[in-house]
Amino acid sequence: LVRKKEKGQKRGNFFKNKKMAKDYSVDEELKKLYEVIENEMGIKDGGKFTFITLFNAEKGRFESLLGTIIAAKKKGVLTYNSPLGNMLLQGAHDKVEITYHANKK
Repeated sequence: LVRKKEKGQKRGNFFKNKKMAKDYSVDEELKKLYEVIENEMGIKDGGKFTFITLFNAEKGRFESLLGTIIAAKKKGVLTYNSPLGNMLLQGAHDKVEITYHANKK
């Protein structure tokens, strides 16, 4: 199945309408991620945790947990090694160790 590109829609824009795109903020999602890691999981700068620990702690708060994790990795705030590059899948990558670099946020 291929979704037709709507008039005025740019390539790679996954939002069906402008309101969804306007409501979504990567920076806001990153702030939520940092709050979960620091406040709920108690992880400090240089701390390590597994993907399943974060997956269980996030409780459905994110538009895309994986997208938020990848954005944090690009900023250098999270580091991890996944067999699939940036991808982390629940079940298959539960034991992947993630390091939190709070000083880079």
